[in-house]
Amino acid sequence: MSQGTLLVALGLGTATTTARFTRVRDTHDAGGRVHRQTMSSRAPIEMKNWPGGHKGDTIGKSCLLTDLIYERVTGDLLFWGFEAQRYLDDPAPEISLDRVLVVQHIKLLLNDPDKAKTQSAAITRYRKLREEIHGVLKKTPFGLFGDFLDVVLREVIGTAKLYYHTSIPSHVELALAFPSGWSDSIHRKVAAIGTISMGKALAANQLENIAFAIENVYTVSETLCGVKEWLTATMDDAEESIDLEPQSTNVDELSEGETFVAVDIGGGTGCMTVLKLISKNPLQVDQIGQTQSLEVSGEAVEAEFRRMLQLMITSEDYDGNIERLVDRICRLFKEEKKDCGPPRLGSPTWNISVPRLRSNPAKGFYQDLMRIDRKRLDVSFDPAVDTLIGAIEEILKLRPEIKTIIFLGQFGGSSEYLKRRMVKSSVATAATLRHSPTGKMDVVKGALAERHKLTERFVRKSETVKSYGTLVALQWGKTWRAPFVSRMQLRMALLSLRSRRTDSGSRSSSGPSQRGCLGK
Repeated sequence: MSQGTLLVALGLGTATTTARFTRVRDTHDAGGRVHRQTMSSRAPIEMKNWPGGHKGDTIGKSCLLTDLIYERVTGDLLFWGFEAQRYLDDPAPEISLDRVLVVQHIKLLLNDPDKAKTQSAAITRYRKLREEIHGVLKKTPFGLFGDFLDVVLREVIGTAKLYYHTSIPSHVELALAFPSGWSDSIHRKVAAIGTISMGKALAANQLENIAFAIENVYTVSETLCGVKEWLTATMDDAEESIDLEPQSTNVDELSEGETFVAVDIGGGTGCMTVLKLISKNPLQVDQIGQTQSLEVSGEAVEAEFRRMLQLMITSEDYDGNIERLVDRICRLFKEEKKDCGPPRLGSPTWNISVPRLRSNPAKGFYQDLMRIDRKRLDVSFDPAVDTLIGAIEEILKLRPEIKTIIFLGQFGGSSEYLKRRMVKSSVATAATLRHSPTGKMDVVKGALAERHKLTERFVRKSETVKSYGTLVALQWGKTWRAPFVSRMQLRMALLSLRSRRTDSGSRSSSGPSQRGCLGK
């Protein structure tokens, strides 16, 4: 007996989200193990046709912005994604900014700021926004995250329905790529939100008969998804050849038994994971120790730039709403910072039109025009990069056997300024530096592959069990305590576990705790 399954994966980034889906056919052997095959020759579908997205968008058609715009009085979600970006870019929107609540980087609000290890300016801003969300919308950040997943999954399922028409499968699985270092509690809540949002998406697209429940939701590590895809990708510097010989992949540059570190720096989160390459074929690694969270991200760079602007602009310079002006310039900086780093031709300043700005040449202010020295833009990177270099130097001291450092994520893989600073640092003399230019899409590709290729086991020393939505690993030799669940939740989970075995592989004698075959 076999069944068709629709696999959906989301790369839940801070500034942008990506999505892919495909169809597979599942059969079960006598032992209950699932065997999964692709239903057609068509490659997995990458979501590109998001509402409000147009050809030529600088952020990329596949990368959906996570901005949310709410009406303050009614609490209605007015704009999201690209449409929210266009609203914020409109100098004179039909609905005035006084009437809306702008929520950006909703994922960063899920962590309780009172539990942060350090109280930075960014943490203070998150706390203030969380309080405003509760005061205005009477919701928690998780409620807003649910609003975002509602509209995202509605679009994904609608697109899948158009692609597959009457051949849409009878079952659905959802894989959510999320930060490795975040707590079990947040992963469970996100899995529950994904379950509710997928149910709404199926109903909105008249697909209520498709089988789906919380045991079909999986959280996977965005870092390990990204590094696996990078290892199997063709080398960036491989030359094109007219013959049919296979090109080298990134993993060919590593030796079996070699230890390397994956540094995943995204728009709002950062982490570092030490891995050892056990085998190239099949591709397998061991995770050495736990993933280390880092106070480094693109958001940290933007926070430093924002701090600089707030110190520069005073009521003597500008008689409008300074906070809104700073917000507008910071939104522009998200794009401008991509050009920081390499030698520049042309103007040494970044010129921004600011109506009603008064002249103050000492600050670079002229009538209705702000000129910021591009070297000052570079300086905004330095605190975050200094912190990152220090963290890598510490891990190299603890593990001198590390020979390669792989930078992943939107910031880690693409920032030219980061690359230049790293090359000049002591880190470059101790290890080979590699950057993934496709880190953003690698995450969602890896998340889909995690559920598509069940026979592959990338992280060798782990075993996973299904726990009503999230995958939880048991660390052998230590006592494991189950999370609190209600009586009804426990009953549902037990019924699910009785009806089907875990498909994640055999037990191992040791290994780090992680969610999913790829971790959390």
